[in-house]
Amino acid sequence: MRQHLKSPIWYLAALLFVGAFLLAPVQTSSAQDRAATGIVTTGALNVRSGPGLEYNIIATSYQGHALAVLGRSGFNTWVQVRTFAGVVGWANANYMQMDVPLNNLPVVGSGTVPGATPAPVTPIGVVNTGAVNVRSGPGYGYSIVTIAYQGYTFSLLGRTADNAWVRVRMVDTTEGWVNAGALNTNVPVGSLPVVTVTTPPTSGATAVVNTGALNVRSGPGIQFPAVAATYNGHVVSMLGRNADGSWVKVRLFNGQEGWVNARYVTPNSPIANLPVLDNSGTTPPGATAVVNTGALNVRSGPGPQYAALTSVPYGTTLSLIGRNYDATWAKVRLTTGVEGWVNAGFIVANVAITSLPIADGSGSVPAATVNTGALNVRSGPGVNFGVLEVIYQGTRVNLLGRTADATWAQIQTPKGTTGWVNASLLQANVPITNLPVVGGTTPPPTEFNAVVTTGALNVRSGPGLAFPAVTTVYNGAGLTLIGRSATAVTPPWVQVRLENGLVGWVNANFIYTTVPLANLPVTG
Repeated sequence: MRQHLKSPIWYLAALLFVGAFLLAPVQTSSAQDRAATGIVTTGALNVRSGPGLEYNIIATSYQGHALAVLGRSGFNTWVQVRTFAGVVGWANANYMQMDVPLNNLPVVGSGTVPGATPAPVTPIGVVNTGAVNVRSGPGYGYSIVTIAYQGYTFSLLGRTADNAWVRVRMVDTTEGWVNAGALNTNVPVGSLPVVTVTTPPTSGATAVVNTGALNVRSGPGIQFPAVAATYNGHVVSMLGRNADGSWVKVRLFNGQEGWVNARYVTPNSPIANLPVLDNSGTTPPGATAVVNTGALNVRSGPGPQYAALTSVPYGTTLSLIGRNYDATWAKVRLTTGVEGWVNAGFIVANVAITSLPIADGSGSVPAATVNTGALNVRSGPGVNFGVLEVIYQGTRVNLLGRTADATWAQIQTPKGTTGWVNASLLQANVPITNLPVVGGTTPPPTEFNAVVTTGALNVRSGPGLAFPAVTTVYNGAGLTLIGRSATAVTPPWVQVRLENGLVGWVNANFIYTTVPLANLPVTG
C-alpha cells in the first residue's frame, strides 16, 4: 500500500525538475535580449531621425520618461532609442541616465553586409565641448564667423597640414574652420585633404553681434528694407558709419554689405573713427508725422523745460525737420510755418526718427554712451579715486577731456556730476584722443585704509540703523577709518571720513580693511 502511494509523488517531482531544466534557458535568453533603458534627465528631449542636431525631430520625450536604448553612434554622443509609442530615433546621450555603460552599446547604423563593397563614409565631426568658434581661417587670428554648440554635427571638408584645424560646412552651408581638438570625427583627421590658406588674418575694424538676430539693411535706418541677417557671435567688418554713429555699414563673411544698428554690435575700435558714408545730414524726402495724443505742445527746444510756442490737436500732420541726439524729440514745421520741437513719443512718423538729421547741435558736442553694465564715476583719473556716482549701460554723457594717455575721460553725467571714467567703457561719437588733455598730473587723494565692498552703503549720523543716513557711498569708494563704537559691536560700526571730508558711521561688515577694528579708538 505505501509503495503504491509513493510512485505518483516521485513521478510528479521528476516532472517539475525536468520542466525547470527546460525553462531555464528560455528565461536566460529573454534576460539577455532585453534592451538597455535610459531615463530622460532634462525637461524635454527631442528624438531625431538621425544622430545629430541637423536631423528632423520625430518625437519628444519628457523628464522621467523611460526609453529603450538600442545602440549608439560612433561618437558616443547620440544613441538610438525606442519610445513608449514605438517610435525609433536618435537622442543625445548627455541628457539620459542609462542602466548600462555607453561604450557597452553596439554601434548601429554603420554595419556592412558580408562580402559587399563598403559604402563610402561621409566625413563628419561632432562638437565635443560646450561651444566652439567657427572661424574664417585656420587660426585664432581669424575672425569668428559663428558659434556651434555641443552636439552639433559638421561636414568635414579638409584640414591644415599639421592636423590642428579642420575646414567644415554647416547645415546652412556656412563654411569655416574649427580647432580639431573640439571635434569627435568618424574618420581620422589626417585622412582629410590638406587645404592651403594663403589669405592672412584680417586686421582692421570689426565688430561682434551682441543680440540674437540682427537685420542688415540697405540703408542706415529701420525704414530701409532688410537685405540679410546676422546672428549672435558673428563677426562683421566695419566699413563706415552715418553722421551720428548710430548706424554702421558692415560687410558679412560672404561679402554681403549693408547697415546695422550700432547698439547691437560690439566694435574692436571706436565707431567714431569710421568714415561717414551716408547723407544722413539731410532730412529724408517727404518725412512727416501725425499727432497721436489729444493735444501736443510744440516747444522752443527739445525738452519739457522749454517754453510752449503753440499746441496741435490729435491727427495733425507735421513736417519733420530733425531730431535731438537720442531721437526722443523731433523738430517739426507746422502748416503755418511755425517751427518747434515735439516729444517723439506722441507722434507716428512715416520714417524712423533716427534717420532725421540732428538739429539741436548735440551731434557736434563730444558725447559718449556707457557700454558696460555699471560704470563708476570717480573724482580723479584712476581707481584709487573715490566714486562720486554710478551710471549704467546706455547712459549718455558729455565728454569734457581726457588724460594724456587717453585711458581716462572726464565727463559730465545727466545729473550734472563732473568726474572721470575708464575710457574703454564708453562708446564715443569722437575719438577720445581728440579731447583736450585736462587735469595735468593730478595727485592721488589722501590714502585710504578701507574700501566699500557692497553696491551702495549708507553713511549714517551715528553707529546704528536707528540713525539717519547722511549720504551714500558706492562699491570701491575709499574711506579713512577714524574710530569705532563701544556699544554697537554686533554688527560692528566704525566712524569714517569720506573723500569730501564728511564724517559718519558705516557698518563694518560692508568694508574691507587690513586695520584691526579693535585697534581703533572708541569714538562713539
